[in-house]
Amino acid sequence: MIIVAFADIHDNIERFGAVAEDLSTADAVLLERMQPVLCVTGHIHAGRGTDSIGRTRVVNPGPLSRGGYVYARVGRRVEALEIRGEKRSG
Repeated sequence: MIIVAFADIHDNIERFGAVAEDLSTADAVLLERMQPVLCVTGHIHAGRGTDSIGRTRVVNPGPLSRGGYVYARVGRRVEALEIRGEKRSG
């Protein structure tokens, strides 16, 4: 299972780490209970990066307006995961 979440800011950073900062409480509880293979989120542009909640890989590619996106190859587990396309200023 893969979840794509657009969430409100909620203080989950102490519980789940920096990337998971942009997950709502409901999303975080869902991930803990369902343990999907991958969760892609992106509401918080500054939260670009990857993290894990249990067995779930959580990734935020940063703002699409700067070209950020996720490349993932997923089977029973995440086989490849890359954040791509962030345009650099200058």
